[in-house]
Amino acid sequence: MYIALAACGSARVGAPVPRPFPTPSTIPTDRASHALPETAALWGGADFPRYLAMVEQVETGGDCLASPPAGSAIGCYQMTRAALVDAGLKDGAGDWLNNAWGIDSDDEFRSNRPAQDAAMLRYTTNNWLQLEPCVRDLIGTTVGGVALDQAALVAGAHLLGATGLVRFVRCGLQAHCISPDVAAWNGGVRHLHAIAIRRMRAAHGLRVLAPTAGSGSRCGLRG
Repeated sequence: MYIALAACGSARVGAPVPRPFPTPSTIPTDRASHALPETAALWGGADFPRYLAMVEQVETGGDCLASPPAGSAIGCYQMTRAALVDAGLKDGAGDWLNNAWGIDSDDEFRSNRPAQDAAMLRYTTNNWLQLEPCVRDLIGTTVGGVALDQAALVAGAHLLGATGLVRFVRCGLQAHCISPDVAAWNGGVRHLHAIAIRRMRAAHGLRVLAPTAGSGSRCGLRG
């Protein structure tokens, strides 16, 4: 099953996206070691490769070239157009921007694992910078039977987007708090709710991003 992502678009809240950002020369092509380059480790946590592997498995079952029956999600991590805009690889119209990998089509992105890994690092970091100020008081607590930490929250945001995740957490992780529009692409509210809870629990405890990857700003997300 392919789960369509929901993202908040290219809005930025608080601090800008951290640099340096992984480039083709710093991301290894051999993923057997699950090693990230030192530059990525500045903002990617020690378990970021494990997080990527988990997302890949639940999104595509390892078939990174497959396409969902509907929606814009592509690649190993099923990144939507909005997610790729947020990562700085596409513009609002869905056209590919100039990038370090020379990618100018969805097919090229599907076959370029280093670019997908780098896009996920940027997208995940952006989600965290947006949502962290909005749920800072709940980190380390248990809401709706789910222990909330950075990993659980970014895993939820990968499904629901930063704004959707904040709304979901703030209303106690109840199914009715999920956007009907997002749920419509993902088998309905009950189905998406079960998936979100399962993923957040599975990710809990992973060190996905560096502990210092916080915006320090006030919450700027609506809803």
